[in-house]
Amino acid sequence: MSERPSPVVAILTLGCKLNQADSQALARELLAHGCQVIDRPAPADAVIVNACSVTHVADRKSRHLVRLARRLAPEATIVLTGCYEQNGSGHDLGQRLGADWLVANADKPAIAQRLLRRWQAQGRLGAGPTA
Repeated sequence: MSERPSPVVAILTLGCKLNQADSQALARELLAHGCQVIDRPAPADAVIVNACSVTHVADRKSRHLVRLARRLAPEATIVLTGCYEQNGSGHDLGQRLGADWLVANADKPAIAQRLLRRWQAQGRLGAGPTA
C-alpha cells in the first residue's frame, strides 16, 4: 500500500512585517509536522491568504489572491486571515470570494493545528513533529 503524499500548503502573504512573521511561524509549524510549504499560488491541499487591508490596492490584491487560490486549487481549504478579514466587510466578502475559513488575527496560531488535526485524522500525517 502506498503512502498518501504529504499535504501541500501555500502561504500567500500581503502587507506588514507582522503578517510576514505570522506566516513564517505558520510555515515552521507545518514543516515540522511533515507538510510541504510553498509561497506562491499553486495547486495545494490548503491555501492560507494572510491578507492586508491598509489601502484599496492591498484590498484588491487580497481579493485577487483568494480568487486565484480557489481557481488553482478548487478542492483546497482556503483560509483568509489578516487585517482584511478583520475589516467590517471582510467576513461576508471572504465567503463570497470562496474562502472556507475566516480566521481573526488573534486566532492565527490555531490555523496550523486545525489543518494538522484534519490531516492526521485522514492518515496523511503522523501524530507529532518530524525529526
